[in-house]
Amino acid sequence: MKNLLETIEADNSLNELCQNSIDLIEYARGITAKQINIIQLMTFYSIGRWIVEEQQQGKSRAKYGQQVIKRLSEALTEQYGRDSL
Repeated sequence: MKNLLETIEADNSLNELCQNSIDLIEYARGITAKQINIIQLMTFYSIGRWIVEEQQQGKSRAKYGQQVIKRLSEALTEQYGRDSL
């Protein structure tokens, strides 16, 4: 009887370890995804700000129209592919 109880306790302990490990990994993945989203948002905001401040000199549009966006889009697509951003 003692061996059976020890086996059950060991199984319960192992199950708890597995579940806790799964929970921790899921928690870490959630935090990681949020941090990546924040960094990506800050990156895109910085690019947009740079376009307005440097390329457009604070105006609503650069003198050469949408060429800035078109050329940037082409360069980013060439470097990273179409669906990677």
